[in-house]
Amino acid sequence: MNTREEVLEIVSRDGMELRNYPNFNGDIGIVHAAVSHDGMALQHAMDDLKGDREIVEAAVIQDPSSILYAEDALKEDKTFILRLVKGNPGVLMYVNSTFREDSIFILEAVTLNPMALEYADIIFKQDSKIVLTAFKLNPDVLEFAHYLLKDDLEFMLSAVKLNPIALQYASIRLQNDLDFLINALHTTPDCIQFISANNRQALTQYVSEQLLQIEQSIGVKKVVANSEVTKNLGGPQLLDTLKRIEDFAVPTSTVVRGKVIQTRYVNVVGDKIVHDTIHDKNTLEHVLSILQHHAQPPPGAAAAPPLLGGKRTKRTRKRKTRKRKTKRR
Repeated sequence: MNTREEVLEIVSRDGMELRNYPNFNGDIGIVHAAVSHDGMALQHAMDDLKGDREIVEAAVIQDPSSILYAEDALKEDKTFILRLVKGNPGVLMYVNSTFREDSIFILEAVTLNPMALEYADIIFKQDSKIVLTAFKLNPDVLEFAHYLLKDDLEFMLSAVKLNPIALQYASIRLQNDLDFLINALHTTPDCIQFISANNRQALTQYVSEQLLQIEQSIGVKKVVANSEVTKNLGGPQLLDTLKRIEDFAVPTSTVVRGKVIQTRYVNVVGDKIVHDTIHDKNTLEHVLSILQHHAQPPPGAAAAPPLLGGKRTKRTRKRKTRKRKTKRR
């Protein structure tokens, strides 16, 4: 028969060996050593120890699925479960549905450990409040947000304002949407580091073209309208409506689910719309200055190497001098 010290050494190397020593499955020291090595060893512990908070916590840290073998009272203890989530967010996959389906609980969970978002149900990965709460604590969790949220222009602009790294988690569509990138750069210039070289070039051209159009329409009556007005009225009716608008009034707004989706700036000359953009001149100029600044080489950058065929070295001159002397002889 093995001594306690021998069993302790054995289970410390392989926690599941606890099943072979039923006489020691009630020894808190041996069980703690076993579950610390392999959380699933909890299933071989005495029932009393399956209700011990320290033992269960040690097991869950090692293997989150071991919570399944914990005493029922612990599995229903919200405070204890949140404590486990803080230590190992993966436990969220194995807790009672009462907790998994509770938005308040999930919000508390990501506050304690933002990585809990990875294990939350898909409905909470679409919840902007829960995702932003986690994102503020750990920006990398945006990777686990639902793709619909990462394709949501308003949400992604909010995330970029909090941390420019959010731009690299935006949907491919938004990462290539020049109007979205203009808004992102205008509010958070540092996000330029997450814009590809190709898109920086495309942005520079796009912004320059819009500024040129604005410059060409200096002195025209500028009014604010939106795409819904354009769609509903169109042609002469739109122009008549625009002529009646004064002081840059906003007649209506394009609203979806209570949110203003788009406002457009329209330049009118006589009976003709000459320019239509969703960005004003100040925004475009600000973005262009950011793009131009980052297009320049950083101060103190190494100078370009000299071109071949430049200054001749002393050794080269000596060789040519020797050749001349040889020819004279």
